[in-house]
Amino acid sequence: MTRAIDAFNFGIDMILKSINKYNEEQVVEHMTLFNNTLNNLIAETMLYFTNRIGQMLGKDIKSIRSIPEGKSMLKKKFIVEIKDFIGSKGYKELKKLDEKRGGRQHKNDRYFIDYKVNKWNLTSSKELKKYTLNIQKIIIELDKKLDNVKRTHEVITKREGNNISIETKTLTHSFDLIKGKMNKKEE
Repeated sequence: MTRAIDAFNFGIDMILKSINKYNEEQVVEHMTLFNNTLNNLIAETMLYFTNRIGQMLGKDIKSIRSIPEGKSMLKKKFIVEIKDFIGSKGYKELKKLDEKRGGRQHKNDRYFIDYKVNKWNLTSSKELKKYTLNIQKIIIELDKKLDNVKRTHEVITKREGNNISIETKTLTHSFDLIKGKMNKKEE
């Protein structure tokens, strides 16, 4: 099973590719792009939390459905306060993304054109890219610090001439391809 951060970064690459295809002149398309970007960003973030915590525990867990739920799970299982890792500002940024996306789907927010998320005014594809990269930066920072709590993978880089190979080895779990589930590695 790939590292949670690698799957997250792949998802971010896909979001950035969709933003790059956008035509700035069409307002209706921007609303769609804005909504899709928010939906995809929060989906990738929730998936990251689910995968990362599951790998740290060495077993499948139920899907994390909100930033506060991810924060609570980290605190309960690993006695980790997320704000200590990414600061109050980083946590607030993730939480505001979660709230904005939820408001666009479940409240009257979907009927109003408001491209503001926290301090970000996401009225252009350029701003959406910056915002996406900012969320990525926060998650990468979190992942590096979670590695200090419990490493889930060993990354081995080999260089042979002009070729570089990267191999990852799981430390906490294995993945049963037949059953389609994660198993805790015996120590």
